[in-house]
Amino acid sequence: MPQLGLEMCVNGKSGNISFIGAPRNHFIPSCISIKNKTFFMKNLALLLFVIIALTACNKDDDSNSSSSETALIGTWKLTATLVDPGDGSGTYTNVSSNKTVTFHSNGTLTSNGEICSMSIDADSATTGTYDATTGTFSSAACEMSITGLTYELDGSSLVLSYPCIEPCLAKFEKQ
Repeated sequence: MPQLGLEMCVNGKSGNISFIGAPRNHFIPSCISIKNKTFFMKNLALLLFVIIALTACNKDDDSNSSSSETALIGTWKLTATLVDPGDGSGTYTNVSSNKTVTFHSNGTLTSNGEICSMSIDADSATTGTYDATTGTFSSAACEMSITGLTYELDGSSLVLSYPCIEPCLAKFEKQ
């Protein structure tokens, strides 16, 4: 039994449309099956999507991560803190402190102060680890309930974020 799907067969002179299974005349220059055209267009769209997806993923993304990690490596000195009172009006306050944090290339960090709190004192050495892909850090010296310790490079400053309802931030400058 012949398939009776619509086929666009247009006679260049008269503009007639014929159907599959119907007699064809020899004046029809070309026929494009709508079914085949749809299949072709779907595959073309899929092929274009795959090409775009593959070319969009390049090694530059990885180099951005490693370049920010390279910028992070080194010793940073505490220069300011921000504790918001709850109304969004908090601003950084400069501090006089000898507290430092050193990020090492092996994923560890050391500090001459307590890394788990916003203390400005440089009187207790702590160690920990950091993850450059997630921007988080931790230390065994932190209380078990303390999670969500993050860092961010902000221009030439390193900002450590501590878990608070409102922002609690410590700003460090590279030494």
